[in-house]
Amino acid sequence: MAVNLEDPTHSRNLRDFLLLYNVLTEQCFNSCVKRFHSKNLSRGENDCANLCTDRYVSFNQKLMMTFVENQNKKNKDLEEAMKSSMAPTLMPQSSGPPSSEPT
Repeated sequence: MAVNLEDPTHSRNLRDFLLLYNVLTEQCFNSCVKRFHSKNLSRGENDCANLCTDRYVSFNQKLMMTFVENQNKKNKDLEEAMKSSMAPTLMPQSSGPPSSEPT
């Protein structure tokens, strides 16, 4: 399946993912990496980075779930408001006898 790089939705999703990844990387690196005398992370730094990324991803998932729930409720409320505002116009007109007033 080919990805259309010109698709605005795909571009926005990619940009959002990269922003999230960059923020996560920077925050966890700044919080966990303290020593720079080795090219490898210490056990404590590695554990900290793993815990940091796990918490960040978990928080982001909860945030997205809450957003989706609130957005769905908002859409449902809007749909109900539109239905109730249209209800009077959808009612049939009374088909009584025509008025016989003189003009």
